[in-house]
Amino acid sequence: MDLWQAIKADHDAIDALFEQIKDATDGRAGLIEQLRRALEAHAQGEEQAVYPELAKLDELAEAAAAAQEEHDAVRRLLSELAAADGDDQQDLLAELEEAVQDHVEEEEQEIIPIAASAVPADQAEAMLEAFEAAKASAMPS
Repeated sequence: MDLWQAIKADHDAIDALFEQIKDATDGRAGLIEQLRRALEAHAQGEEQAVYPELAKLDELAEAAAAAQEEHDAVRRLLSELAAADGDDQQDLLAELEEAVQDHVEEEEQEIIPIAASAVPADQAEAMLEAFEAAKASAMPS
């Protein structure tokens, strides 16, 4: 699996978690915590290994900065979600899902196609290793 496939695989796994949360009658809090951990690990991986490299490319510098801002917004929503319950939690979860879906669409439709062409394969391989290491360090043991 290359870097771009790994990022998309994370996106798919996160989308699946949103679906599980929507369908859950029991264990919803655990699923939300699992979602929070997955989003944080993915964000750390991108922020440490991917965005700094993309920021060096003229055609992606602005997109990398915007993606970072989107991560910050997701973190704010996750923080609000952790403190919410009932209808507020449901509303925040819907808002979070929309923010994540918008971010994913931007990455997969705009950023990744350019990056996959602009980043040499050996550099992308090194970025993948750093991405996976950053994700692993973000996950609690």
